Amino acid sequence: MKKVTIIVPIYNMEKYLVDCLESILNQSYRELEIILVDDGSTDNSKNIIEKYKKVDTRIISAYQKNMGAPAARNLGIDMANGEYIMFFDSDDVLEKDGIKKLVGNVKDADLIVGNNFEIDENEKRLNKKEEFRQDEVLDSDKLKKAIFFNPLPGNKLFLTKVIKDNNIKFANLKIGQDLDFYLRYLLYCKKIKVTKDYIFNYRRTNNSISRTYSFKIFNIVNTLKNIEEAYKDRSDVLIDYIPILKLIHYNGQIAKVPYFENKIDRKIIVLFFQKYEKEIKYNKRSDVFKKYKKIYYEFKIKVHLKAIYESNLFSRFFKWLHKNYKNKGGKRNV
Repeated sequence: MKKVTIIVPIYNMEKYLVDCLESILNQSYRELEIILVDDGSTDNSKNIIEKYKKVDTRIISAYQKNMGAPAARNLGIDMANGEYIMFFDSDDVLEKDGIKKLVGNVKDADLIVGNNFEIDENEKRLNKKEEFRQDEVLDSDKLKKAIFFNPLPGNKLFLTKVIKDNNIKFANLKIGQDLDFYLRYLLYCKKIKVTKDYIFNYRRTNNSISRTYSFKIFNIVNTLKNIEEAYKDRSDVLIDYIPILKLIHYNGQIAKVPYFENKIDRKIIVLFFQKYEKEIKYNKRSDVFKKYKKIYYEFKIKVHLKAIYESNLFSRFFKWLHKNYKNKGGKRNV
């Protein structure tokens, strides 16, 4: 049985850490190395780590001053001894057979990816993120479609050798660390296995990083420039795929506009992403553009109807809709 290293960065997560650790320790796949990296927590996280470390010898702990999740994950990579690596957030919950399902699909693949659920702060299931409806092997030209997979790390099994041999690290970016790491890893993949199985539960909290709205979202432009530079020798990807990748992420960030309280802030954000989207050079005859054409028009509509999209009335309506949909236990978040 091959060993899987699970790396968990922890910062002030006493509220959810026990549930996270229990879900890892109760995995049906037992050959695990569990590296818990405390990133300078000031709550009870350290005591929880030490308590669990005493009852399960598979747990290894490390402590560092607060340097952020990328630094914590990189420390975990340096410590990893398993043949495979999983990166897991300390507020998420693994499905009981999650790791077993990933390892069972390895064969000769360089990356294995599955589906995930979304849960709220109380572990109430919000929806299924059914990215994959069937098992599939991606190789040769099909590999390029993996560029558009959700970069969330918790549903992926990475090869330790690929990470260490190519010195792939989590960059200290303000936004898009997972995206940057995932796409750099993808450069070295010759075969990817996709499974329709559900691997873990991604927790959506009111204070989660992905739900914090500030001008930090502008930094996605720099993240994507770094990725574009990493793919400079892949002309097949640069021409057709990177432009669509930019569009998808610019559209994802501009979608946050209604959550900003100040109308002037909303206006600045729309103008910012409108400017950078205009610089994208699309190959509109490509199959990949045709596939994502809906997002292209969605972005254009938001920009051309910006007077409405930036308005206080639309912002209030959007927040009301989100709140009521969430309270009713909708299958997806607005």
